[in-house]
Amino acid sequence: MDNANDSKKNRERIKSGINTRREKGERPRRLHQKGDGRASFPAVDPTFDMEPVSQLGSEDSRSSSASYASAASAASAASAAGAEMKAPREKGEAGQERGRARTGKKPAAGKEKPVSGELKFGEINFDRSQTEAPHEGTAAAYEGAAPRERRAAGARSEANAPNANGAKAAKNKMGARSANRGADHRQRRRKQLTRDLIKVLSVVCALLLIFAAYSLFKRITIVNSIAFKGSSVYSGAQLASISGLAAGKSFYSEDYSDSAIRRAVGAVPNVRVSSVARRFPRTIEIVVEDITPCAAILGSNGRYSVISAEGYVLSIADEKPDGLIEILGMSGYSFAPNTYINETSSNIRTVGCINMLTALEGSEIAKSVLRIDFSGAAYTALDLEGGFRVVLGAITTAHECLDTAYLAYTRFSSVYPRGGTINVFPGSTIADFTPNNG
Repeated sequence: MDNANDSKKNRERIKSGINTRREKGERPRRLHQKGDGRASFPAVDPTFDMEPVSQLGSEDSRSSSASYASAASAASAASAAGAEMKAPREKGEAGQERGRARTGKKPAAGKEKPVSGELKFGEINFDRSQTEAPHEGTAAAYEGAAPRERRAAGARSEANAPNANGAKAAKNKMGARSANRGADHRQRRRKQLTRDLIKVLSVVCALLLIFAAYSLFKRITIVNSIAFKGSSVYSGAQLASISGLAAGKSFYSEDYSDSAIRRAVGAVPNVRVSSVARRFPRTIEIVVEDITPCAAILGSNGRYSVISAEGYVLSIADEKPDGLIEILGMSGYSFAPNTYINETSSNIRTVGCINMLTALEGSEIAKSVLRIDFSGAAYTALDLEGGFRVVLGAITTAHECLDTAYLAYTRFSSVYPRGGTINVFPGSTIADFTPNNG
C-alpha cells in the first residue's frame, strides 16, 4: 500500500514536471549517455511497479515506453531473488521517507545509503535521436523510475561534494606549491647567476686595475737622470760614457743595482764607487772617488796587477807603470779588477802586503822604496834607491819597523854611496849595516 501511494505521488510529480518544462519551451530530461553511445538509468527499486507508467501520456508515447518497461521488468525479474532478503531494510527506509515527508525534514548529507537493485540498460543500444526526442512516455518513465534512488544519488553527490572540493583544493594547493617551488628555484638560480657574474666582473676589473696601476707605476719610475759626483779627474759625462751607464730604464732594473753599477764604474781607471743613492722615482746618484795607484804585483804570467794602498785592484797591465812600487813573491796569486787582493785569498802575504802599503803612506821612506819582496818565509825586504836593501823581519810585523829603517837609511846613505844591507830588529832602535863591496 505504501509503495502504491509512493508510486502514485511520483507519477503525478513527474507528469507535472514534464508539463511545466514543455510550457517553458524546455526539452525533457535526457537519458544518461555512456562513452560508447549506450544509455543507462539510475538504480531502480526492484519492487517498483512499471505498469502504471504505460498509462501516462498519449497513445503514441506508450509504444516507445513499452520497450523501456519491458527492459525494466526483465531487470526486476533478474533481481527478484535478492529483493526478498532486502525487503526489511527497504521497508524501514520507506518508513523513514514517509516520516520525513510528514515533518518536512530533509535527510542528512552523506547518511543516505544506496539502494541495491540498480537497473542498467547496458545491453540495449539506443538511437541517439530517440533518446534526445521529447517523448512524453519515455521521459515520464525516466522521471518516475526511482525517486528514492535519485534522492539517494543526490545525497551521495552532496556528501561527496566536500570531498571532491577538498581534493580539488588540495590539488590546486599542491600545484600552487609546485609553481611556487619552481618560481623560487628560478629566482634563486637568477640570483646565483647574478652573484657569479658580479664575481667574474669584479675579478676582471681588479686585474685591469692592477695592470693599469702597474703600467702607470712602470711609466713614472723610468730613470731620466744619472749623476756622478766625487771625481777630480773625470767629469760626470766622461764617467757615464766610459762606464756605459745611461738613463731610460726602470728605476728597479737590474742594470741599476749596486753590483751592476760598481762593475760598470770599475771600467774607469783609478776610480771606484763609494756609494749609490737613489732618488725616487727617476734619479740615481753615484758617488765615486779617485784612486791613486800605489803598487804593481808581478804575476806568474809576467803581467802586473795595479793596486791602491788599500789593496784595491785597479787594472791589469802588461808592464809595470812608472812610479809604482813593484811587489815580488806573490806570483802564485791571481787578482781581478775591482776587487781587493785579500777578498778572494786572505793569507799572510796578502795581509802583510796591505799592512805594508798602508804604513808606507804615512812614512818618509816611501819615496825611496822601489820594490817590496815577500819571497822569504821569515822576513820582508825593501829595496831602496842607491843600492840599499832593508831587511825588516817577519811579514806580520815588518810594517812596525819602518821608522827605524828610515833613520838607518838616511845615516848610511850619506856615508856609503854604493849602498849596502841594513838589518832592522823589531822593537829596537839598533840596526846592523853591511856595505856592498866594490
